[in-house]
Amino acid sequence: MASPDSGSVDLPVLTFGGKVSQYSPQALPTGASPYNQDVVFSGTDPSGEAIVGGVATRPGMAPFYAAPFAGNPTVNWLKTFIDLQDIIHLLSMDSLGNVRDESPCPTVPGVPTIIGTILANSLMQSDSLLGREWMAISDVADGFGIDIPRQWNGQYFDRISQVGPGAPPIATNYLPPPAAVNGGGAGAPLTIVAAPNGAVTTDLITVVYPPPPPPPPRGPKGQQFY
Repeated sequence: MASPDSGSVDLPVLTFGGKVSQYSPQALPTGASPYNQDVVFSGTDPSGEAIVGGVATRPGMAPFYAAPFAGNPTVNWLKTFIDLQDIIHLLSMDSLGNVRDESPCPTVPGVPTIIGTILANSLMQSDSLLGREWMAISDVADGFGIDIPRQWNGQYFDRISQVGPGAPPIATNYLPPPAAVNGGGAGAPLTIVAAPNGAVTTDLITVVYPPPPPPPPRGPKGQQFY
């Protein structure tokens, strides 16, 4: 920054609005910033002096977890998140692609839980909105997106996508359970005895034979061919 000269004019900042990420930077009011993770607006400054309605550089990180992560990876992302039940979560993502959640936070020493995995050696940037943490994942080298964005609401770690399921459906044959088919057995014998206990002339007895074959087709002028 150039040194002040006789033509310089002081521009006081009367309001420290904090981080406002839901609007474009051009539309932010005075004192608001879309990205200020290195700024603290309350508490104490790095020298230990109390801050009342002021702003200072965020102090450095201190050891928090009870034990190093398995494999001794680097931590590429760290973020605090408050869910709809006002529970504070400490989220982190390491270079192996493991995304962890420590809640309720702070609980020292912290023992985080792996809530999901993404591509290894990634970077992440996120914002909190509507009770969820929305995560964008990019490549370390050029910053391009390399994995599907994720969301976390304190219970479910889901992907954000407008496409179908990530895995194709699997179709298998359906084999119904076996069914036992049993015959009705032989019919009971029918004995026809003499009158008056047996059949009498007034009874209707129907005897059904197989139907006769159809007649042969008619020839010219109604003649039949045999």
